[in-house]
Amino acid sequence: EVTAANDFDEISRAKVHWVSSGQGRSTVTLPPTKEWPFPCAEARKVCFVGNEIVALEPAETARVNADEAQWTNESGASFWHVPDEHPLSWFASEQVTFNLPGYFDGLESVQRTEKPVKVRPASRTMEGANIWDAPLLNVTPVVAYPTWPFNFGDTLGRHFFHGYIDWASKHPEMYNLPLAIALPHNLLLPSFWRLLEGVGVGVESFAVLSETRDDKPLCFNKIIGCSHFDEDSNWRAATPVDSPKAWETFRTTVVHNNCPSRRASQSERARDKQVVVGLAQRTRGRRLRNLEELLKECRALGTLGGKHIECRKVEFSDILKDLCSLQDLDVLVGTHGAQLANALFMRQGSNLIEVRANDWYDVDMEDRLKDPGTWSSQIAQSFWFTNNTRYWWYGAGAKDSFPDTRSKVPGRDSDVFVQWPILACMLEKVMLLRPDHNAYAGSALPMVRNAGCT
Repeated sequence: EVTAANDFDEISRAKVHWVSSGQGRSTVTLPPTKEWPFPCAEARKVCFVGNEIVALEPAETARVNADEAQWTNESGASFWHVPDEHPLSWFASEQVTFNLPGYFDGLESVQRTEKPVKVRPASRTMEGANIWDAPLLNVTPVVAYPTWPFNFGDTLGRHFFHGYIDWASKHPEMYNLPLAIALPHNLLLPSFWRLLEGVGVGVESFAVLSETRDDKPLCFNKIIGCSHFDEDSNWRAATPVDSPKAWETFRTTVVHNNCPSRRASQSERARDKQVVVGLAQRTRGRRLRNLEELLKECRALGTLGGKHIECRKVEFSDILKDLCSLQDLDVLVGTHGAQLANALFMRQGSNLIEVRANDWYDVDMEDRLKDPGTWSSQIAQSFWFTNNTRYWWYGAGAKDSFPDTRSKVPGRDSDVFVQWPILACMLEKVMLLRPDHNAYAGSALPMVRNAGCT
């Protein structure tokens, strides 16, 4: 009973925090939802109740010659007019595609698609929640139906954050709309979604927000639903002119609000004299097989680009916990995987070297990355989109790649042995390139395997 009470208190606090993020905040200058870059719908006078959106408002025809008080949220529901749930049909039909959390994503039945939200009209009697006495809040939430909502790299990339942040940069009042994330099966909201709280956006799972026990449900004059945040499958076409500025504004705001005392150990003055290289190791699969040897060689290097070099082993766990230490890094090196999405929050002008196994890249006659629009280059696309952290890639040979034969995509799911002389040469070239974006954009080296090092 004590545990249940504590859980209820935690849910209540989460709901209060979420509501306060959007209460009374202006949305008057937002364009109509039909002009938003992803498909959206609207509904009015609804409540969130037990993973359902419940309609309170009668059909328009019920208003004609009505002889009873029309729709209040104070027990005034008409005996003759059922609330109109048809405007909610969009919310019930939207699907969420996801990987069942905690399993290898290549297993049968792990990838699933569900409709996470149900809709219905409110009942005049027998409601378990106190719907008719709940106030209609001065908050306009967005019920979001993301694709791959449990995947860190996909969500931080074009499947949600990229498009949403870029749209919000053009229309800052988007940040006044708290997000209710529609997740299947009452599963928990991954912590990385809470990065949005760093810019003042309330974000919580729809399941938590619709939980009702002894308290009144959350009811609204208006809600918005949006989905398919990644609708444009062509990343080049989806890359807007101002995305670097949009992402950097978002990143610096989140870092400032989460690391107010500059918890990163590197001061600006120290950074002028020192280069910090992080070698990221995954918990399982796609591991750097000779990590300890690489760290030993790296530390023995002494200097890089005329600066003292510090080499660190990096093991990511939670972006909210890792965010501040990320600000120390000048270069992050790691195998292909979602953990590299952390580099999107590194300082502007920092560098990522993605280590690709032999069958996870293809090159042209000039040893340049061939067809960068393919799935295997999805991480690169995220960094080209934001133009914040500079992307480079290391292409391992066949003898240095160790595919996992249990995987349907063994080329992707390979351990890698990294040749230190090649990596050392790459680090030198990375640091010699001026930190401004124009220098990177004007160089052919980042697209060449191993930056031309052999």
